[in-house]
Amino acid sequence: MFFPKGLLFLAVALVPAWAQGANPCAPQLPRALVLSGGGAKGAFEAGAVYHLVVHRGCDFKDFSGVSAGGLNVAYLAQAPVEGDSLANLQKQALGLVELWRNIRGAKQVLRGRFLGMPRLLIFGTESLKDFTPLRLLVQREISPEALLHSRREVRVGTVSFYDGSYREVMPNSPQLLSPSQFVDYVYASALIPVYGKMPRIQETKDQPADSRYWSQFSDGGVRHPTPVAGYFPVCGAKTALLQQQFIRTPETPPAPGRVDVFCDPDRPAPAPPPHKNLTQLFVVIANPYDPASDHLPPPGCCPDPKGIRHVKNGKEVLWRTLEVVLNSPYRWDLSYALMANDALRSRAELLQWARGTLDAKAFDQFTREFGDESFPVGSYHSSSDANWSLPYDMILVTPEKEYAGTYQFDPANIRKQLHEGCLAADATMTAQYQLASMKAQCQADFPEAAPARP
Repeated sequence: MFFPKGLLFLAVALVPAWAQGANPCAPQLPRALVLSGGGAKGAFEAGAVYHLVVHRGCDFKDFSGVSAGGLNVAYLAQAPVEGDSLANLQKQALGLVELWRNIRGAKQVLRGRFLGMPRLLIFGTESLKDFTPLRLLVQREISPEALLHSRREVRVGTVSFYDGSYREVMPNSPQLLSPSQFVDYVYASALIPVYGKMPRIQETKDQPADSRYWSQFSDGGVRHPTPVAGYFPVCGAKTALLQQQFIRTPETPPAPGRVDVFCDPDRPAPAPPPHKNLTQLFVVIANPYDPASDHLPPPGCCPDPKGIRHVKNGKEVLWRTLEVVLNSPYRWDLSYALMANDALRSRAELLQWARGTLDAKAFDQFTREFGDESFPVGSYHSSSDANWSLPYDMILVTPEKEYAGTYQFDPANIRKQLHEGCLAADATMTAQYQLASMKAQCQADFPEAAPARP
């Protein structure tokens, strides 16, 4: 019996019934938090995370981030699981908010270089700005030892400028020569080429001790501004569950809760190790996203009051070029994740229907066509009553508009971003789960006006 794969995509992609009306922050649900890049807009993420963790009580054990999101998740994941896991993460979420509030200006993140643009164009210097303050901030706030002992998983995305490969690094990644190197990768994840001097990192002990021979590493947003694609491994669930030892051979009977996958026995396991079993995927992005539009906010965030629609200054042209280039993978990450999740949901509904309708022989043939051994994408969500990978309950938090530029680190903007992040997370939780609004708590915790000085 043959089942054309086109039928799969005719199935209606619905929000799972269990997700509606239930408590999305129930302690027994394994969930991940994914944060995008965005520079100063990382304060929006801090406000959104505060709402999810402190106001709503969501606990996260799995974190992924890029650029400003990489710094945010590395800070959050230091909260220990032992004791009261949620209370520890809530304390860390408050600390993250205070970290952003304590940034009083761009000079706490970057400094200008004398004749930066002429030196770049004439003498070929590597960067326009000096990000030493950011490096010192990362070294002060991120402890590899705390991350290794917290029992939370955290991944930070960065790109090798030498071979162009995107890499997600964990504090216990085997490629690290020492735990302290993780801090180097967190810093590298926030460095946009040309704007900042990319750190050189020794990758193997066989490399010479001279840093001139080491690769440069840059902002992970060059390839994946929102590191969500890694939650949908290709080739079904084979790569997803390989190192979790959920894999069996065709001759071995299945065990409860394990997924059968025989897509490519010789396919190497991904690095870093795969995620553990997850049910929910919370994705907070610092820029607007509309799947039906590929428009960018105008240069400088807002339309020109005089109606001028072009950029003349060479420095601004360079920055606008980077904005346009980085927006392409940014949109692809989110669109891919949403489409992959919808495909998994439709496939799960189709397989569930087939299991209750077809006889054993027909169902076996059906799963050959649509099971994890042949389906082009998988997930890290499995259960004991389904012999295939399942869709996530996905929660996407995004701003309605762009409130500020990437390097706009002034206190008023940070207050605005924290305020809007909390409100956006509240609006998402209210709409997606029919929960009571907590807008008043957001306004109380994140007033837009500066506090009165005593």
